[in-house]
Amino acid sequence: MAGKLETAMDYETVETIAKTFDGMGDIFRAAAKALEAAIIILKATAFISLGATEALAAYLSNIKPHVEKLGNHAEELNTDLRNAIKEHREADQAAAGKFA
Repeated sequence: MAGKLETAMDYETVETIAKTFDGMGDIFRAAAKALEAAIIILKATAFISLGATEALAAYLSNIKPHVEKLGNHAEELNTDLRNAIKEHREADQAAAGKFA
């Protein structure tokens, strides 16, 4: 027969981790906006530099979707962790009355 199964969560620690992911998401979104601004500037100055900045703009254009994707993943992790906290608390409160 299997032993007892216990599930525990330190809510404050998980909340701190969720906030960290939320902050990371904000940073990645800001970086994506900065990349977009740099791409626009580089494309605008491409004719002056005889195309040298166009190559850099193309390179940054390849990086930008990956940065946006990282921001989306960080936001998703934040949401998932907050939902896990909520579900764990609700389940804990619902089960508490059954064993009083």
